[in-house]
Amino acid sequence: MTQQTEYWWDKCPLRTYQDIEEFFSTAKNKAKGKPLRKWGRVYKEGDTFEFYYGDKTNGISYATLTPDNIFTFTQPPHDIRAVCAVTFSSSLYGAVPFMWQRVGLGQYRVQHTSKIPTRQDSGRLYMDWTYMRSPNAPQYEQGLSFNMLTGECLNPPPNYRDQVNDSVKREWLRGLRKFKYAMKTRARIGAFDPIIQAEKTTASGQRSVPDWADPVWLNAMTDAIKTQTIPLELMRGFVCHALHNRWYYHRGAIKGTDVLVAVDDVCNTYSFDLRKQFGVFNAVSPMQEKNEVSRHEVAGDREDNHTQMEV
Repeated sequence: MTQQTEYWWDKCPLRTYQDIEEFFSTAKNKAKGKPLRKWGRVYKEGDTFEFYYGDKTNGISYATLTPDNIFTFTQPPHDIRAVCAVTFSSSLYGAVPFMWQRVGLGQYRVQHTSKIPTRQDSGRLYMDWTYMRSPNAPQYEQGLSFNMLTGECLNPPPNYRDQVNDSVKREWLRGLRKFKYAMKTRARIGAFDPIIQAEKTTASGQRSVPDWADPVWLNAMTDAIKTQTIPLELMRGFVCHALHNRWYYHRGAIKGTDVLVAVDDVCNTYSFDLRKQFGVFNAVSPMQEKNEVSRHEVAGDREDNHTQMEV
């Protein structure tokens, strides 16, 4: 295996495809994978290794490693945020040679540990934590890839903070204020009440919470913020978020004001994603085009799919 360094953050023994192959060859049951740290497992599908947080039954696949030594992160940032970001921040470097750093809500930076600079203090070397919080470390996006032999990031996203379009940013802020005011107006006149009652009495009783990170829902919100025309299905999505979100404690006993809390929560959590979709940044990620394919479609209204409510 590759020789380890003297630094604690760069001592992961599994650094290349060959390392993983040797490690996996000792698995008792290869179909069930090989435990990797206490929180994950590694599986092999053909020639590709798949890395899981948890296992195939109860976890998520967060990366793949191919025979050409290309390591690719496979999950959207908000899926990581919901499941394993805290674990990654504290111990990802122990499973695979990558340091993980949170820099904002649903925003992370990741870097191969061999590329992280050091600083010297009192004759000892320390990892430069400021580097991991700077644009020098690639911002995490689904599809981010690294060469495991060199540690180089193959498709680093742009530094969005240096690519802000001021005029579009002002348009975004103005549209967001109007959008939230439009939602408050609907709550004031009771427009959410019949939607709440309808969702509470659906046959299943549990309508799924929208995946707001999905491009379809991001597009729906972006269009509403731009045009101030709010589809009924988008309103229904916020109601479902308030009714069934696992972090929401009102459950079925909610009112229009509770839906507004859900609106603020979604707008804050997905602010960066919405701003990218809105065009606030003069930059396009190399992963953006391949991630345009939606994981699901916004459910159509059962009777009046094209009905829209305007302020």
